[in-house]
Amino acid sequence: MGRVKTCFTFQFLLTLVSDHVVLGSISLKAPQVFDLKSSIVSNHTIFGNASLKTPQVSDLKSSNNQEEEDRILHPTTTISSNTVPEMLSLISKDVQAIWNARKNAVVQVKGNTKDEHGQNKLLSGTGFFVDANGHVLTTAAIAAEAENLWVDYNGLSYTAIVIGKDLTTNLAIIKLLKKPEHFQHIALQKFSSYECSQCGELVVFIGCVLGFPPAPNFGIVLGENITLGNRVFIVSYLRSNIEICGGESGAPVFDSLGNLCGVLIASLPEARSSFIIPSCILERIFQALLMNGTVKYSSAGFSVRSQMAISGKREIIISSLRERTPKDSTKDYLKIGDVISKIDGIDIREEKDIANLLFFRKPNETITLTVWRNNRTIEIPITLTEKTSEQFFLTT
Repeated sequence: MGRVKTCFTFQFLLTLVSDHVVLGSISLKAPQVFDLKSSIVSNHTIFGNASLKTPQVSDLKSSNNQEEEDRILHPTTTISSNTVPEMLSLISKDVQAIWNARKNAVVQVKGNTKDEHGQNKLLSGTGFFVDANGHVLTTAAIAAEAENLWVDYNGLSYTAIVIGKDLTTNLAIIKLLKKPEHFQHIALQKFSSYECSQCGELVVFIGCVLGFPPAPNFGIVLGENITLGNRVFIVSYLRSNIEICGGESGAPVFDSLGNLCGVLIASLPEARSSFIIPSCILERIFQALLMNGTVKYSSAGFSVRSQMAISGKREIIISSLRERTPKDSTKDYLKIGDVISKIDGIDIREEKDIANLLFFRKPNETITLTVWRNNRTIEIPITLTEKTSEQFFLTT
């Protein structure tokens, strides 16, 4: 559904300690703002309107002389003095178009609390309206810590309350007690499977850096990650070259067409990059927080590892069973060493495929695993359970 773009179930528990954001045993320095503690395609490479063709084998076969082969293998590209300004102009136009279309949905989220000395401390972040009822999606770091919460929008302040928060993803839903007379919202699209932006894709975000009003900036997607050090995220997160400054956590991120592709959620200053939660998971989190104030995640009760088979194909193998397999009349329960090839008919090629699939399944639902054991294929039904807090440190 939605934008068809390709991109394990665990807690991204953001613990806020002094001026660091702690992910498990990894400490990431967070920018300080008012003592803020929340904080190529086919065979071408495309540069704006310039296209550099990659040499093809067929081109070499058709070459009858050394000069022609050298020309294909070592192409000389002449870039006019106007090319770079033209490319920058195209990017600028994209950024401006997205800014003009989306700026009236973005807000600055503020809160106050007391520090360890009893002094007042101001918290600041970014959020955006997700419906016409005045609900705002923002970071759970502010929602969890603030004693009082409000939203600045178009020069006015609006009192807000917390509807729900999820420390696993560091997302929260807050609601304005009185809505602005005029505002836009960015509807969250419902997805039934994992989709995300591609590596190298241009992304634009609108954030409230250092307490300033919303403003646009841009970067590119560097890839997707399911882990950071020894921590495993609930799904694959996008990593970008965007460097988050204080107050920008919670900012909406858009692709070059202006579609919402995620939310800026954590800074990696040592790597000059940041993590983006993909938009495909936002609607499920929003609905759960709206109904229950929390989000429940499912567990299949096993851990996996990957290895290369003799054939050269990567295999996903069950390495441990943490829970009892379901009681049924067959003997084909899961066993350590089983090779998982499919879940509900969907191919499993990497460990992250399991997490990205399980995110969209709820506790007490049944999934069917197709496994290879003793030179035969077996289909095994598994009833999912609710993931406990300690399981967020493990695998599936």
